[in-house]
Amino acid sequence: RDFARWSGRGGLYRPMIMSKLREHGMPPELYYLCMIESGFNPRARSHAGAKGLWQFIRSTGRKFGLNNNYWMDERYDPEKSTDAALTFLAYLYDMFGDWYLAAASYNAGEGRVYYGKRATGCDDYWCLCDRKVIRLETRGYLPKIIAANIISNHPERYGFENVEPLPPLRYSKVKVDDALDLGTAAKCAGVSKRDIEELNPELNQFCTPPGMRGYELKVPAGTARRFRAAYNNLTPGEKRPFKVHKVARGESLRKVAAGYNTSYKMIAAMNGMASEDFLLEGQDLIVPVPKHARYNPTKRPPPVYRPGTGNVPRDGDKLTYVVEPGDSLWDIANYFNVSVADLK
Repeated sequence: RDFARWSGRGGLYRPMIMSKLREHGMPPELYYLCMIESGFNPRARSHAGAKGLWQFIRSTGRKFGLNNNYWMDERYDPEKSTDAALTFLAYLYDMFGDWYLAAASYNAGEGRVYYGKRATGCDDYWCLCDRKVIRLETRGYLPKIIAANIISNHPERYGFENVEPLPPLRYSKVKVDDALDLGTAAKCAGVSKRDIEELNPELNQFCTPPGMRGYELKVPAGTARRFRAAYNNLTPGEKRPFKVHKVARGESLRKVAAGYNTSYKMIAAMNGMASEDFLLEGQDLIVPVPKHARYNPTKRPPPVYRPGTGNVPRDGDKLTYVVEPGDSLWDIANYFNVSVADLK
């Protein structure tokens, strides 16, 4: 059942992936590596935090040019992640001179395969499997890819006579400057917001990334001209997707952030402020939430305890801390004067 679903969903991306494999002069069978990694689900996420069609972890994604931040994660972008994956695989092939070892390294990491070869004298994947110097998951990885290729080439032999691949995604790219609400983008293209979201899975929030000029937004094929005409006629106020909050007496960045259920650090960054700056009554703040978001003035920010100021919770007290973008366990432990082990 899974294989049938994956085969059908693969139709969305097969022309794009096969075209890029040909451009790189790489074996077409690597298409099935993507099937085994994610089942052609661009929003796939593993328990280890690997994401997208090709299941990149954050560090490897960044190494091969995939940006990820609060606003977008290019590991979810089918085209960009495919380019990164093929570059990575080409790098692994240059290292090992063998596509089986390159694919095994994609799964296990090049270090494990390299040191396995050096320790055993093996020069091929099957020898490494026999000597059990690569983990069980990797020993089953190549057989899955090979099996997927064989079954896909002769589906009727294996009981998959009626699998119909979905039609390929057809879209155009339009350039937008700064943040644009996806609902507004959908209206400009004359399609639903869901259509825009499905074509742009790399977008983490409700809009395109603020401060970025020339961001390429995907719109359904045949709608680009309509989009450009409507987009060019938008007023600056219509293009701005964020809520503008007028500061009331006594409000702080943390209080405003709590009222909108967002990050005070993000509000500070969007307004060119330091996260500890004071606010003035009547001041306008750009808040990174949709325009229709409602403010809850009664919601209090989580209590902040600063080590060394006398207001640290007593030993044994528990405090719930809401993690901010960029926090690490070490940062949080240092802030609250506890050990990383205690946090874990």
